[in-house]
Amino acid sequence: MKTTQQLGIAALTIAVARSDGGACALGQEQPSCGGTLRAPQVVLPEGPVELTMHRFEGLPTVEVLINGEGPMRFVLDTGAAGVLLRKDRAKAMKLPGAPGLPDGSAQALVQSPDGKAIPASLVLVKQMQLGGVELQEVRALAIELPYGESLDGIIGMDVFGDFLLTYDYPAARVRLSRGELPEPNGRDILEYTTPIMPHSHPAVAVQLGADTLDCIIDTGSRAWFLVAPKLADRLKFRHGPLPGTKAMPASGELVPTKVGRLDATLRLGRYTVPQPIVGIVDACGEMIVGTSFLLQFTVTFDGRNKRVRFARETDTPITVPPWRTAGFFLKRADRGMEVVDVHPSSHAAELGLAAGDVILTINGTTAEDLYGSTQWLDLVQQADTLELRYRRRDQDQPETKPIRVLELVP
Repeated sequence: MKTTQQLGIAALTIAVARSDGGACALGQEQPSCGGTLRAPQVVLPEGPVELTMHRFEGLPTVEVLINGEGPMRFVLDTGAAGVLLRKDRAKAMKLPGAPGLPDGSAQALVQSPDGKAIPASLVLVKQMQLGGVELQEVRALAIELPYGESLDGIIGMDVFGDFLLTYDYPAARVRLSRGELPEPNGRDILEYTTPIMPHSHPAVAVQLGADTLDCIIDTGSRAWFLVAPKLADRLKFRHGPLPGTKAMPASGELVPTKVGRLDATLRLGRYTVPQPIVGIVDACGEMIVGTSFLLQFTVTFDGRNKRVRFARETDTPITVPPWRTAGFFLKRADRGMEVVDVHPSSHAAELGLAAGDVILTINGTTAEDLYGSTQWLDLVQQADTLELRYRRRDQDQPETKPIRVLELVP
């Protein structure tokens, strides 16, 4: 089966500047942090709460009300900590600064995997509602996010650390409940560590060939698997690695990647992935498993005991299909869906598509509505060609041309 893979990265680490020149990690409890970073109070009914899992560019999102306004769309991201809110949204809602601080004076640095420090400010949200779940007195970080107006923010894993958090990908549901997972069994219930931040970025042990690696579970990444360049240098590839499409971490700056199919089997508990395709990019830790892999499972996190369960109806080996791409990367801009990068081996590059061009429609559907959606991912999985209507950056008259989808790694 044909498929597309994207190397989106969203893992975030956060530090907030203190008046003494030091910094506090999000959720850190110490007097010098002045209480500004404490976790919000989570009010959960006695029974479990189920939320509809929507998708944004493949990532799991839920609808949220902020101080009664909304709904707004937030990614539930295990590769992030705390609550991040789109800066212009926070400004429009006139959210105040944290208690005891002038508006916007609590400055923060959110570090994305490419090493860029993204400036942010600390604001206070009185109430966030996710269905029957309520977050009170939320210290949120107002920050520029590279998603345009389609996404309003990110909720990190640590926010729900006292509860069972379930991503039921097959049923498109998110569940929050009290309780705990059984003891780890090495098969479907695994122990995890948190090497990057105290209550987020969970890492489980995976076997890749003869190596045992710490692999971060990142629901905020669209990838199947990402590995760091130093690890890739030790791995044996069946195909590649080759230059892939560029990735856009939370800093909003494109970073180069490579992609290849390994000549090894990956084992996660009782589940196996023969010859997986991996993206090679600077990331948090040695390895990341992203949403494209997690889609096969119902994944439950027990934050108190640091356990995770991967539930799947079958133990059949999981096949990573060929790596396919339309050959261009778009971002939402004032002019529409603007091309920011074109893969040099793609048909799009042959036709002269270049950064600054604006895609108007794809197969007759408005690019703003289609690009990044589940329908878009399915289209690139199944189609051999796409019909683009676009306007070159230096011309007023649109052009319409078919382009071939690129299968980079079989």
